[in-house]
Amino acid sequence: MKSELTDLEFLAKGNRGIVYKGIWKGQPVAVKTKNPESTAQNRIENEANFLKILNPYGIGPRLLDFDGERLILEFIEGERIHDYFEKHSKKEILIVVKKILEQAQKMDELGINKLELTRPYKDLLIRNGEPVLLDFERCKKTIRPKNVRQFEQFLRSTKVKALLLAKEL
Repeated sequence: MKSELTDLEFLAKGNRGIVYKGIWKGQPVAVKTKNPESTAQNRIENEANFLKILNPYGIGPRLLDFDGERLILEFIEGERIHDYFEKHSKKEILIVVKKILEQAQKMDELGINKLELTRPYKDLLIRNGEPVLLDFERCKKTIRPKNVRQFEQFLRSTKVKALLLAKEL
């Protein structure tokens, strides 16, 4: 796999992972590796495992490959959710919010808690009107997942609530 990756360029550094953009088999991809400064164990493997469960439901970027050290994911270009809310119509926003809530509900039904939906500013992109959740390294199985509730809290947060009220939502 390593020899097939070309044109790697740094994109972002998080607490547990580092993300690069590259080309793999002729297509743009995101490549995620462990942040060497992180003490968290098996986070990249955890993300791969949860994407294998969630991808068949259309949740998350497509997992293209995992070699034990690196994830190769479909590269997602889109707008951050806050930017999307600012630039799009009431109708478009309602459609996207419904789709996000459907994904959150599916994760709840599967007993998977994403743990990032109260502040999804960087972990949720809207691509051509379709929401794509990112960053599943902290996911965990739980008896009472709270994805829907977390996203509802985000929608009720002061900043987002003001933005939605301005759109008469």
